[in-house]
Amino acid sequence: MPIDRLRLSVIDTGWPTNMRRLAPLADELGYERFWLTEHYSSSQSASPTVLAGIAAGLTTRLRIGTAGVLLNFRSPMSVAADFAVLESFHPGRIDLGVTSSLAGGGAVARRLLDGRPDPSRASYEQRVEALAQMVVEGAVDDDGQSALGPASTSTPEIWICGVSPTSAELAGRLGCSYSFHDHLKPAGTDGASVVATYVRSFKATDRQAEPRYNVAAYGSCVTAAASVVPEMPASYGGTPEECRVQLCELAARYQTNEIVIQDLSMSLDQQAAAYVALARQFELGV
Repeated sequence: MPIDRLRLSVIDTGWPTNMRRLAPLADELGYERFWLTEHYSSSQSASPTVLAGIAAGLTTRLRIGTAGVLLNFRSPMSVAADFAVLESFHPGRIDLGVTSSLAGGGAVARRLLDGRPDPSRASYEQRVEALAQMVVEGAVDDDGQSALGPASTSTPEIWICGVSPTSAELAGRLGCSYSFHDHLKPAGTDGASVVATYVRSFKATDRQAEPRYNVAAYGSCVTAAASVVPEMPASYGGTPEECRVQLCELAARYQTNEIVIQDLSMSLDQQAAAYVALARQFELGV
């Protein structure tokens, strides 16, 4: 994939109210996407679909989505219905991202399962297949009526988020888009090889004719307002100029023209400053 101009997107995992400032800012600066995650903690949100609807209403151009819905704990039909509603209100701007990740295991996972069997790789793949079919074809009740609400003139774009050849092959086989999360890959994983598996496995559908993928990474862009980089493993970090070099190297390694950043800055102001600094470095929106 030739890299003519690197596009940047955002994964937001912070406190939901921060999104009211960050999503419009990303929209104004020229970022490509703004994705919300499903996390169960006191500092993050467990409702990415709800937040996606709010973020879409706060923006006009940005693609809004999830990275991703924990499909092991969700009904594919309910997810398809939720995103059909989002798409009907914001046509052409909604990304439906799913993942097989667990909800941290333990008590939270048991509550989400609510007595159902523990998820397996096979059951997850079946859920993704059912979801992809319903997003495109809809779902009908016993009387042949739509079970997903009013039909939209477009459908959300399906993204499978993962770090393994299995997730890459699944995305390719179903003709979905793929997001490889570089910062979450297990030690020893050759991420470029995983992405190559996706491209090699891709089968065109009426919904999507060509493979489409991006790479997610987290780090910190140190600006005048952000003087401390968190001591965490990261895919990039340093001054805006240093971050530009590192993100370009990451894009070249994966042969992608889109990197999704998850900023690790310690405050809302620092995070906003990082968005601005990177947008300037990459001349987003120009």
